[in-house]
Amino acid sequence: DRDGNISAINRYGASILGARQEELIGENWFKRFILPAERENVQKVLQGMLAGKQEENRRVENEIITTAGEIKTIAWTNIPIRDADGYLVGTLSSGEDVTEQRKMIHELELINSVIENSLNAFGIVDHHGKFIYANQAYVDMWGYDSLDEIIGTSPARFLADPLQAAKIIETVTKVGKLVGEFDAVRKDKSNFTVLSQLWLDHDIQGNPIYPATSIDITQQKRSQEALERS
Repeated sequence: DRDGNISAINRYGASILGARQEELIGENWFKRFILPAERENVQKVLQGMLAGKQEENRRVENEIITTAGEIKTIAWTNIPIRDADGYLVGTLSSGEDVTEQRKMIHELELINSVIENSLNAFGIVDHHGKFIYANQAYVDMWGYDSLDEIIGTSPARFLADPLQAAKIIETVTKVGKLVGEFDAVRKDKSNFTVLSQLWLDHDIQGNPIYPATSIDITQQKRSQEALERS
């Protein structure tokens, strides 16, 4: 209602809050289920809607705290309720528990950040044999100026022996994983040696993709060769 008290709630809503429906009727939504840090902002949303200043059916998200003390993220669609005279008397709020989705998004963003900031080169080739992703370390290791120079190109371009690319993909397709040393070539045509691990995966359409991570072992190889000659 206009004071933020719960006048009705369905079983799904009650289950999210961790209580029976009858236990929740009359409870003040803001005092009982909104985190203190968010209470003022959430109240402003309700007040704005009741004053006709908020867009109807606008989807908003906020965190709530259940009767068990668990914090959940809920996506709300709020519809104003009017009496016979058109006076706004409350809201009908439809909520969806998106806690797990938000956790997954956060985890994916974290993984992406780790990959993008890794010192190891990382790239993905699609089933057409073209790069669909490369991190900054890949761009730097192969001596290119921007990611645009890599996306959409063949991995054959980055190997000293271009014919080796098709053989590598064929092997990974057959055995699922490959670890090996390869002679690579930079944009400026200089050669270097990488230790790479490639594996077979699939995109959301089920097409094969080929992620790979590489490190530059040129200096290690030179040191080893020098040691063997001494």
